[in-house]
Amino acid sequence: MKSAKQRMGCGIVVRAMLFGLMGMLGVSAPTAEAQTYLYGRAGFPTKSGPSAVATADLNSDGLVDLAVTNSNDNTVSILLAQATGGFGAQVTYATGTSPNALVIADFNGDGKPDLAILNQNDNTVSVLLGNGDGTFQKQVTYATGSDPIGIVVADFNGDQRLDLAIANSNDSTVSILLGNGNGSFQAQTTVAVGTQPISMASGDFNGDGKLDLITSNAGTETVTVLLSDGTGKFTRVDSPSEPECRGMAVGEFHNNGTPDVIVASQTTDQVFLLTGNGDGSQQAAVSMLLS
Repeated sequence: MKSAKQRMGCGIVVRAMLFGLMGMLGVSAPTAEAQTYLYGRAGFPTKSGPSAVATADLNSDGLVDLAVTNSNDNTVSILLAQATGGFGAQVTYATGTSPNALVIADFNGDGKPDLAILNQNDNTVSVLLGNGDGTFQKQVTYATGSDPIGIVVADFNGDQRLDLAIANSNDSTVSILLGNGNGSFQAQTTVAVGTQPISMASGDFNGDGKLDLITSNAGTETVTVLLSDGTGKFTRVDSPSEPECRGMAVGEFHNNGTPDVIVASQTTDQVFLLTGNGDGSQQAAVSMLLS
């Protein structure tokens, strides 16, 4: 029977051989307790129920950092990238209840990234202003509609200040919160869309140079385009879609200068193309199923 020292020596040799083999295969060995590497993939701890992630350089060091919403414990985790690879230990900030989506943008014009986070269960959006060093100020919350599920950031009224558009699934509306330019926002105004919007995107759907919005609506199996007039107001245009289209992407797939829409139907296991007509309406959905 081998002694404890002999068994320890064998273990060291086996680990050395394993890490040597991993190196030959281009696989990274574990480098920190907060990171778990396996076959080139690394895991970094968050809080409970991570639900959405966004990336940006949050501390101006030229590296891309992470912001992760945690729906079960009502926080956002900030993971700063390390120059040697990977990310440092998370720092968390309080959000509203059940955060489920976020965007990163500069809401007060100071050149530092800020956060806007949707809180699904208390029908609010949290804004956390960034300090430029990877830390954030305490949240300020603003009311949305019921069950906010999608968010778009843009200047919707032409004042050079960033505004928020938020899709609300339970009351079938889009909330528009106009930015004041100092990191605060005006109270929401709402625009009706199809029943139960479950995703939202943006594009210029009528070629007037103004950014419009589009929602995919599960309850009515439609898409709703909200044509912007450039003052923060919108005109609604509905077009037929397909069942349970939860995923949506906007792109110019025909190279004709008009945005088209791709939707992913959960119930039919297909993606569909809705070709834009250039006036906000879309042609009938065509399956992109590959044989």
